[in-house]
Amino acid sequence: MQQTQEKPQQKTLANTTSSKFEQTTAYRPSALPTVLATTAKVFYGLSVASVILSVGIWNRVSTPKLGKKQGKRVAKVQATERQYREAQQLGAFVGLWAPTFAVLGKVLDDVSERAAISEFARWEKQQGDKARSLNFSRFFAR
Repeated sequence: MQQTQEKPQQKTLANTTSSKFEQTTAYRPSALPTVLATTAKVFYGLSVASVILSVGIWNRVSTPKLGKKQGKRVAKVQATERQYREAQQLGAFVGLWAPTFAVLGKVLDDVSERAAISEFARWEKQQGDKARSLNFSRFFAR
């Protein structure tokens, strides 16, 4: 009969304290800086849309409008002076939204960066305080 040798199994030590410590020390940012940065991007997009809309409104009466009349395309009646003036005023008003949205986007972008930096600094300080308190208690536990 042949004897079979059993292979010694390796024992693994599970260090549960270090895994718990790693889980609690992992930096998890809050959603506030992300929301603020996303809102800033939306405001930048609104700024660009405002410029495009302003140009469209400004030129809406100056572009020829084509209509159908008995199967032929003919140009409609020219716009009056009042319609030109109203289109220019409305176009200028909508055009003034662009810098407002751009400034709001920049402000929100800066606020999101500051919030992220201060949040990370606060987390770093808490981790340092925890490490100091652990070392302090270990030193005097002897």
